[in-house]
Amino acid sequence: MKLPKSWIKVTFLPKILAILLLVLLFFIGYQYLLKHPTFIQQLDDVLSSSTNYWKTYTNEKYGYGFKYPRHWKLTEYSDSSIVSISRLTIQPIYGDFSNNEFTYSNVVSFYYYNSVTDEPENSMNHLGATNLEEMVDKNSLVERIGQIDLGGIPAIDAILYGHGSYYTVFATKNTHLYEIIFDNTSSKEKLTPIHKAILSTFTFIK
Repeated sequence: MKLPKSWIKVTFLPKILAILLLVLLFFIGYQYLLKHPTFIQQLDDVLSSSTNYWKTYTNEKYGYGFKYPRHWKLTEYSDSSIVSISRLTIQPIYGDFSNNEFTYSNVVSFYYYNSVTDEPENSMNHLGATNLEEMVDKNSLVERIGQIDLGGIPAIDAILYGHGSYYTVFATKNTHLYEIIFDNTSSKEKLTPIHKAILSTFTFIK
């Protein structure tokens, strides 16, 4: 049975109204998110709660890999010797908390050095450290916490000072140095379940 054309015909005006309604809803939602920055983080935490849906990053050149939330942004620098992952956040523009914008904020950064002697603080300040223990003990910007497991090998966790304080994990594998810096986390106690999950998925592949 055929429906009358008048029943199924969509006029031009309803189409325009529907488009305007969608634009209005998008604008209202956008403004709501800008005024409620914690909502983005809460939503992100929910979306990132299961590592089953995370992406896997593998750095074949420097011999490691890890998982991270698939909607986060991964960036490689310096021939992939530096890798950072960042999440979408809302931050004030020029310190004005009444005027926010969407931006990506670094969460974790991974650094690779060919050896302990190539670590910047060690080489530039002539600390003379030749192994991981010496590097941590001689660097005044590093406050040791203890020892953890990283990818199946012992690693040192510490607080790295500089322009701020950052929870950091140091490890050596086959004489190579690996540093994992949590950019907006000033202590081990402030690690979130997502931070801990990223650490637990870190693995060495060489």
